[in-house]
Amino acid sequence: MKLLVANYAGNVEANVRFYRALGIEFDQEVDLTCTEGKASGGVMAIHARDTAQSPKDGFVVIMVAESPLEEVRERLVAAGFDGGRICEENFGPSLRVVDPDGNELQINDQ
Repeated sequence: MKLLVANYAGNVEANVRFYRALGIEFDQEVDLTCTEGKASGGVMAIHARDTAQSPKDGFVVIMVAESPLEEVRERLVAAGFDGGRICEENFGPSLRVVDPDGNELQINDQ
C-alpha cells in the first residue's frame, strides 16, 4: 500500500510551485482540477495527542527533508514563498512553513 496525501487547494498552480520548491516532482502538465506529484517515499505516523509536543486534531502533513533545512528554506524563498522558521523539537530541528492555501507543514531534518 502506498500513502496518498490529498491537498484540496484553492490555487492549484501556486501550490504546485510551492511543493516543487520543496522537492516534490510533478511529471505531467498542471491540471487545474487534479495534479499528482511524487515524493521519494511515504510513511504514516500515528501519534498520541496527549503526549505530542505540538498536538493537533486529525492529520498534519510532515515531510522529511533530503537536503539541509536551510537549503529547503532557500528554495522556497527563491520561488517567491515565505521560508518559514526552523524550530528545535525534542526529536531535532524542523522547518515550519505554510503553503499558499494556509496549510501548515512540518519538514523534519534529514
